[in-house]
Amino acid sequence: MVFWCGEGIYREQHSKNEQALTMDAEKPLRDEIRDIMQNDFLVFEEVCINSLLHEKKLRADLIIIPKDDRFTEQTFSIEVKNPRPDWQPKHWSYVAKQAFDYIGGKLEESIDILKNRKIDASFIFPSPDYHCPGGNYDQHIIQGILQLAAQFRIGRATRAVDSVCGSFTLSIGANDIWTPKSGWTSQAVYLLKNKIRHGSGKISR
Repeated sequence: MVFWCGEGIYREQHSKNEQALTMDAEKPLRDEIRDIMQNDFLVFEEVCINSLLHEKKLRADLIIIPKDDRFTEQTFSIEVKNPRPDWQPKHWSYVAKQAFDYIGGKLEESIDILKNRKIDASFIFPSPDYHCPGGNYDQHIIQGILQLAAQFRIGRATRAVDSVCGSFTLSIGANDIWTPKSGWTSQAVYLLKNKIRHGSGKISR
C-alpha cells in the first residue's frame, strides 16, 4: 500500500511475494489525483477492503479521507480506469459494479487512521459524461448506468482534458460536491451524510 498525506510518501508491502507492476497504465492517473487532492484529502493507494458482498478481499485503487472537519469521518474510494474510446455500456457497467462492491466495505489495514473505517461513497475516474442531450443509444444507456449508480453513492471524478486541476470535480448524480478551487458545495453534506438514498436528481440547497 502507498499513501500520501501532503507531507511525504510511505509504503507498506502486503506480501513478500507481491510483484511490482511494471506496466501500470493507471499509475499516471492515480498520480494526477494525488497531486490534485492531497491538500484537502489524505490519499491512500491500493487499500484492502472486506466487501459486504464478497467473501474475498478487494483492493481499492485509491482511498481518500477529507481533512475538512465536517467530513473527517467519511471515507471514499476511487476506482481508476484507463478507458479506451470504444468502451461500450458493458464496460462502464462493469466499472460501476466494481465501485459498488466497495460501498459499506470495511478497510483492512494496520494504519491507525484506516482502522474500523467503512466506505461511504465511491467515485469513478475518469467518468463518461453524465449529461448527453442528443447522444446516441449507447450514451443514453451509460447515462442510465450512472443515474442508477448514484442511488448508492457511486459518483464521478471528472476533469476537462485540456484544463488545469481547478476544473477537477467530484459529483454524485447531477450534483457537484467538491472542487479544488471552491471546496465542498452546499449539497455535499446532504448527499454524503444523509442516511437515506438520495436519488440522482438535482438538489437545490
